[in-house]
Amino acid sequence: MRRQPSVYADITNGNLFSTPAEGDGDPPPPPNENIPDWCKCGECRVMPTELENKCRAKVERPCITNSASFHQLVLDANVLHLAMQYREDIHVLDNVRNNEQFRHAAYRQYVLWQHGRLGQ
Repeated sequence: MRRQPSVYADITNGNLFSTPAEGDGDPPPPPNENIPDWCKCGECRVMPTELENKCRAKVERPCITNSASFHQLVLDANVLHLAMQYREDIHVLDNVRNNEQFRHAAYRQYVLWQHGRLGQ
């Protein structure tokens, strides 16, 4: 990262990824057997209040969490590690690598991927 900081931009733009070969990566999660009638994406669960019972999917497109890009950019441990290393190098940080830090890095990756750079 220190020698090639542009690699971070390539990763966030999806330029370094190819489609995974069949059999690579994690197996798909088992199908949700308790899908509510109001669900359109097939991934929703019944929530405690009626107000929370909303489907995440838009009618035109499937749930974003099922896309290969989401798994590559937001959930892949190597990508999160690289993003954390890049941020630590830029801001001269020395963070502990724990679940909380990886979750925060995943949130940052998602926001960058979907909305671009926010803030100053």
